[in-house]
Amino acid sequence: MAIAKKLLSLALAIVGLVLLVTGLWFATHLGTSGDATFRWTASGTSPVVLQPSLINRVDEPLTVKVTPAAGDSVWTGIGAPSDVDAAIGTTPATRLTRVALRPWSVLARATGSGTPASVADAEIWRTRSTTSGAVTIAVDQRTAPESIVVRGEKSPLQSVTVTWRHRTWFYQSLVLAFVGLLLAAVGSGALVAGLRSGRGERS
Repeated sequence: MAIAKKLLSLALAIVGLVLLVTGLWFATHLGTSGDATFRWTASGTSPVVLQPSLINRVDEPLTVKVTPAAGDSVWTGIGAPSDVDAAIGTTPATRLTRVALRPWSVLARATGSGTPASVADAEIWRTRSTTSGAVTIAVDQRTAPESIVVRGEKSPLQSVTVTWRHRTWFYQSLVLAFVGLLLAAVGSGALVAGLRSGRGERS
């Protein structure tokens, strides 16, 4: 029975430590604003498609920032996913599909082959624009699902970042860390007490 209690105390301490580290890790990355920011550094073919699996995955507003090469402009088109897929077809594109918590990056995959499609003049866009320099796109989820297509007018894009803001995420991380600290303290205390009790019995 004593061994079982010691193992339970050890497990409780380990779980608490994991929760503590996880909570602090999230709190550090989110900051007090609760911003979850993920970045993709351009390394693929234009156009770049932000898939619904990325921008509509969480039912929270998000901000997309597209940074072109120095001195370049960004073309942006927003439309229904099925229309965008049909317009691009089997031509080359880089699709941003989801995020990875480590190292807080946007994951991408290259699709298609041949010559990139000229999609700017297609009659499928809910909205389209050309902006000189970096462009910021607000996505409020009311028109989900949708796809966002971006490309540099002259050169490949430099980067794309997506940011979800939810202030309570920071405080939830702190709560998680506090619960972890409490469990770790209780588990460690019980384990130390059990070990001392066992030594006392042997002596």
